[in-house]
Amino acid sequence: MFTISKEVLENCEALITVEIEESAVQNAMQKAARNIARENPFPGFRKGKVPYNMVVSRVGAPALRRDAAELLLDEIYADVLKQAEVEPVGPGSLDDIKLEPLVLKIRVPLPPVVELGEVADLRLDLEAHEVTDEELQTALEQLRNDHTTTRTVSRPAALGDSVTLEHVEAQANGEVFIHEHDVNLVLDPEDRNIVPGLVDALVGLSAGEEKLFHLTLPEDFSEPTLRNADAEFVVHVESVGEPLKPELDDAFASVVGKFETLDDLKADLRERMEAYKHEQAHEAYHEALLAELLKRAKVQFPEVLLGEELDEMLKTFKVRIPQQLRMSWEDFLRLQGTTEEQFRESLRPRASKSLTEKLVLEEFARREQITVSEEDLRDQYARLLDQLEIPNNARRPFSRDLVVVEESYKQLLHGRAMAALERLAQGLPAQAAETILPVEPDTAAA
Repeated sequence: MFTISKEVLENCEALITVEIEESAVQNAMQKAARNIARENPFPGFRKGKVPYNMVVSRVGAPALRRDAAELLLDEIYADVLKQAEVEPVGPGSLDDIKLEPLVLKIRVPLPPVVELGEVADLRLDLEAHEVTDEELQTALEQLRNDHTTTRTVSRPAALGDSVTLEHVEAQANGEVFIHEHDVNLVLDPEDRNIVPGLVDALVGLSAGEEKLFHLTLPEDFSEPTLRNADAEFVVHVESVGEPLKPELDDAFASVVGKFETLDDLKADLRERMEAYKHEQAHEAYHEALLAELLKRAKVQFPEVLLGEELDEMLKTFKVRIPQQLRMSWEDFLRLQGTTEEQFRESLRPRASKSLTEKLVLEEFARREQITVSEEDLRDQYARLLDQLEIPNNARRPFSRDLVVVEESYKQLLHGRAMAALERLAQGLPAQAAETILPVEPDTAAA
């Protein structure tokens, strides 16, 4: 019925040329003609009862051969792949068609190719993540700042005080660019959000005083037309507040949390800081391990896999942007001055890196014989449903075809591979069972 030839292309694609026997083409043209006759009116004939020659006369032989080619491609595609000994990782596409004789060129995405290289000698030290006494003291000072209260005073304002301005107005180049009431400012000369010189101008003022002064706006001012301009400010001080920082003592510890002593607070704070530094250090360590692994690997993958990775990234952004920025996806794109297609394309380098890392980790897992059993997946699936508080009578039965189960498989495999890679890099013996990572809730998938 057909003959094929196969050419393996770069970037993991194959071009399969299929030449179909004319007898099969004629049979398919008859079928295509019957379909046209059923779906389109022909005056003087019942639907589906139109002579073949009349259909050919109306649509033309070339168009009918194209319809026949589509029918044949659907019919023989699986056999073509089998005969070509190809296992595609995505749908193929019709690259070209020649009508007489009927020759189809089909582009098929092939599995990725990963050459990992030697990794037995990979070594990388994990940096220490202890919390120093200085870091702990800085954190305690931040807690003091967070619990600082203010006391209204009658004296002139000093650095570190807060002032409430009944009104403030500023103009430059004949344009009023500030006109506000009830403005609260902390007199901190290091605050980069305040116009340089404004803090110094407010120091020494008392409640009820008004002052007019001039400042030169900075060269990086938010409004380009006012950069380096001479600005006239008028302020009226309503009140001056003196900061009251709490003492670092047992009473402060009891206010911050359920701690009996300051030492209890310090111990808890140090523990939480160490946990955070541990997490940050391991994230950086994993990134460094992956970078080292990628140096030793050669990876090729078809465009279709990169497209899937881009789609997943885009989907994640479309969920997170409204949650984190409290704005719609459409408003986000409008503020960015871009379209969804352009934004998706901007993710290409990140998606390529992410896909490459996953493929290399999966190859490392295969080489190290790291697996995920069905029992592991069932346990993980049950934990996820428990976490989502889905009642038993509403739970979908476990199946490897569920998206959330496939995501769990990938996450478990990647997590175990990373744990094994970490032990390898530190010169530790391999473990038979790696740590199982938790799965983030995915209500849509579940």
